[in-house]
Amino acid sequence: MLSQKPQQNALRHELCRKQGSLGSWIGMAILAWTLVACASDIVPFDSVITQKAPLCKTGPGQFTADTYLEKGTRVRILEREDSYCKVETVGGEQGFVPSDYVGQAEETSPSTLGTPLR
Repeated sequence: MLSQKPQQNALRHELCRKQGSLGSWIGMAILAWTLVACASDIVPFDSVITQKAPLCKTGPGQFTADTYLEKGTRVRILEREDSYCKVETVGGEQGFVPSDYVGQAEETSPSTLGTPLR
């Protein structure tokens, strides 16, 4: 029985060491996710759809629109490709719209702060 104790202690030590590594990996994954989430907020929603615009989710060469963004929808530009912009709405919807349908949003005045953005 005494000869098994050192082996048991060695196994416990190895198990604790592996659990510590798993905890470290989980902690790093949470930190990375947090950094990505914060970084996505750096680009402001400072653009607006100027007229009802077709939103193509797979790419600018798509034949038909998946949906349409209404005039006044706030977006942020993620990429520019030729005559299209890849945009994201405040609600998280992403896709491509013709760049001539996207304009600069006006500055938010205190009187419009309570107005919900689309």
